[in-house]
Amino acid sequence: MYYQHDSANHRFIIEYDSVAYYNPRELRDKYEVVIYDSTMATPSGDNVVVMQYMTANHFGSSTVGIQDPTRAIAIQVVLNGDWTRGAAPIEPGRAVKYTTVDPTGVAESPLRPQAGQIALVPLGSPFLSSTSIRYSVRGSGTVELAVFDNAGRRVRDLVSGRHTPGAYRVTWDGTDDSGRSLASGVYWLRLADGEETASAKTVKMR
Repeated sequence: MYYQHDSANHRFIIEYDSVAYYNPRELRDKYEVVIYDSTMATPSGDNVVVMQYMTANHFGSSTVGIQDPTRAIAIQVVLNGDWTRGAAPIEPGRAVKYTTVDPTGVAESPLRPQAGQIALVPLGSPFLSSTSIRYSVRGSGTVELAVFDNAGRRVRDLVSGRHTPGAYRVTWDGTDDSGRSLASGVYWLRLADGEETASAKTVKMR
């Protein structure tokens, strides 16, 4: 087991290497627990916890989730092979984010532009290598979608050009405009159509 206090990104990282299953003992997994500090707490004051799986060899009969000391409050992914509704299967390279910000499960609502409204939805956060971003615009015109770091510096222009009304999708690979891989941490997405703006947060993991 290894640990790191990543104070710059407000998190404590615990890595478990070659952890054996109860049965069969010869199968082992490697994963991380990332605990974000109180500066990044949810509106209810709870810390955000992220599990990152490098391997996932035998989750068929496992139980995965978090709970409070009283065992009365919990967020569950799978219980003895029974996956919680909306939970994606645990696979190598997948991360699971535990948060009290609604919704707590995996959700992907249809993105429909409405009159007088633009929308911005990052899909998959935190992410490891890339994340997909959905956005909608209400009318024809020039649209810009940019990425900012946590200090407010503009690091990547994802979209810049004329759009017609509708829903769109773009992928960000976690690099800046020069193609350099950015450090892990919190990044902000900002969508603007000349009249309105929308913003959303995404988290890049190492």
